[in-house]
Amino acid sequence: MASKNGSKELISLLQYMKDTRLDNPEIKVKDERLIELDRIVSEVKESEEWEAVEMNILEVGISNGEMKKLVSLVCKKLKKGCSTEEIANILEEDINVIQKICEAAEKCEPKYEAEKAWLEYLKIRNN
Repeated sequence: MASKNGSKELISLLQYMKDTRLDNPEIKVKDERLIELDRIVSEVKESEEWEAVEMNILEVGISNGEMKKLVSLVCKKLKKGCSTEEIANILEEDINVIQKICEAAEKCEPKYEAEKAWLEYLKIRNN
C-alpha cells in the first residue's frame, strides 16, 4: 500500500488485511477491534471447515484448469476440420461435453482462439 493517507486506524486495518498478522510492522494502531478481528481470523484458519473450503477451492481450480485444457484441445481439432464426434472419439470424452465446447468455440470462428472459447464456454456450460 503506497499511500499512508487517512486515519491511523484505517491504515492499520488495511495493512492487516494485506498481511493478516498483528506483528506486521505497518500496523500502527492495534485497537480492540483489530485484535478481535485477528482472533476471529485465527479461529477460522484453524477450523476444519476452513481446511475444507481451501480444499474445495483447490479442487475447483484443478477442475477449471482441466476444462480449460480440454477447450484448447477441442479448438486445435476444430482448426484441423474435425467434427464433434471425431473430437469426442479422439479425446475420449463425453460427446455432450464436447458439443458444448464446440458450441462455444464456434462463436470464435474462424480462428477458434482457445482463450475466447473458454470464456464463451463458461457462459454456456450450465445451460
